[in-house]
Parts: sequence; structure tokens; C-alpha cells
Amino acid sequence: MIVKSGSVAYLKFDLSSVTGTVTEAKLNLYLSNTPNGGYANFLISGVGDDTWTESMTYSTRPAFGGQEAIQIAAASGWVTTDVTNFIKSQSTGDKMASLLISYSNYGGTLSFNSREHSSNKPVLEVTTNGPSNKTPYINKALAGNEQVLIGWTKVSGTSYYRVYRSTSPTSGFVLLKDNIKSLQYWDHESNHPGMPLTNGTTYYYKVGRVDSSGVETLSAVSPGTKPSYTAN
Repeated sequence: MIVKSGSVAYLKFDLSSVTGTVTEAKLNLYLSNTPNGGYANFLISGVGDDTWTESMTYSTRPAFGGQEAIQIAAASGWVTTDVTNFIKSQSTGDKMASLLISYSNYGGTLSFNSREHSSNKPVLEVTTNGPSNKTPYINKALAGNEQVLIGWTKVSGTSYYRVYRSTSPTSGFVLLKDNIKSLQYWDHESNHPGMPLTNGTTYYYKVGRVDSSGVETLSAVSPGTKPSYTAN
């Protein structure tokens, strides 16, 4: 997904799989390139008109519905923007949410991974206030020497899963793995170098379920799990 200086790009998410009241929503975009490998300022805006299609033209494109956030992005990696207020307003209507990315720096091009990429696709992470059959349930957290095996229940209509880890049950969750097709994941440094587990430290996990529209709903936090080593 390319956004040139002075141009825009549109995203659309189907919220029909989201149940309960939305309490938080974050747009996660993977920025793969910025002008001169530096920082770039771009605008995320809500779009009230969801009738647009990918075949729209400049003259038929919808106007944005209001500013959501200005995000300063690094040269590469995940960029997260809080879009809670806008997604709340869209979740009670036609359950479609359109967002616009605009970039107006002098020259250059921003490159984001699109839904056509094999991994690191755009994800709208939605948290609600109640249980849902559209969220996975973590049913396994087995600890070993500097590793933890996480398992979860299958949710129908899922395109892929994402696993998060933190040392706190309430905050600081970091994405470990994107685009998981199975129902378990080994958390070990060999799978994500630079993010080792420490024996004796308690870790907590969340599993995100992403549907075909790119909407992610998260599991409840797993019980604390502590890796350890026992000598024979």
C-alpha cells in the first residue's frame, strides 16, 4: 500500500464479528518504508461513507469524517494508532468502519503492508466489555526451560492468530508472532530473536483472532506462567 506525498489511501473493516460494547480500538499498520529511511508524519482519519470500492476515482472518493490522530512513525515496523472513539461510533451503525491515511510531506513515499501481503497485514484490534464466541480461549500454558507453550481454542471464520506477551497481566503486551495458522505457539527466543524468556519470571499471554476483514478480537489474559529449569 503506497501513499505518495499529497495523496491518500483507504482502509475498510467489517465489524459484524464484534459483539458487546467496544471499549478500545487500535489500528495497527506495518510501515515498511519512509522517505530517506527517516521519520514521517501522517494523518489517520475516520471516513463516514462506507460505500466506496477499490475501483473508486479521485472524483468519487469519500471525504474523511474528522481527524482521529496524528502518528509519528519510525522507519519501519508496527505503528499503532488509537481509534477508539471512531470505531465505537461505527460499531453501532452499519458495522463497517473506513479509515483514511493521508501524507502531505514535501516529496517522498510511504509504504505500508497491505492485506495482500503474506504477513504483517493491517489489523484493527478491538476490545469489548464482555465474553464472545468470536474470541479464542487460552487453554494451555506449559512452561519449560526459557520457553512456554501456549495453546488456544479454535474460532470459526478466523484467517490467522497473533500472540502477545507481557510481564504484567494488565499492560505492556508485545506482539510475539503474527500470521499463526495453528492453535499453539512455542514462545522461545529461537522463534523471535532478541526477546528471550527468563527462568523465574512470570509471563502473561493474550491471543488475537483476526478475521478476513482484518478485525482482531483478543482473548482474556492467560494465568501467569513461570519458565524454569530443573537439573536431572
